[in-house]
Formats: sequence, structure tokens, C-alpha cells
Amino acid sequence: MSPTKTMEREKAANIFLSLDEENFDRAASYIAYLAEMERLEDEDDIAYIEAHKDEPSVPLSDVLKELGLG
Repeated sequence: MSPTKTMEREKAANIFLSLDEENFDRAASYIAYLAEMERLEDEDDIAYIEAHKDEPSVPLSDVLKELGLG
């Protein structure tokens, strides 16, 4: 993990731990909600990939060339 990311996590943890009990509980609940939303989105992404894995694809190099980036 990068030093910047580590510092951001430490700062967030300090803010989180400085909350009073009511706001701590609210924040914890919201964090759990966000984690669940991310898990569900990941499941959707995996299901989509699984359903479309046999479809033809275009190599990234071709896409980049078409966009003038490669």
C-alpha cells in the first residue's frame, strides 16, 4: 500500500474513532451498507462476465489504435 493511502486510512480511522457513540454507530452502519452495495455490484459484474464470456471480444490494442491512443 502506498504511503499516501496509508496516511489517508490512518486519518479516516482517527476521525472514526473520535466520534461519539451515536455518530460512531451511524458511521459504522453506513460503512456496512456501502460494503454490502459494493459486494452486490461485484456479484452483478461477475454474473455479467460469466454470461458474456463466450462472446467475441476486441483486443485492447485495437481499441487503443481506433481511439488514436496506441
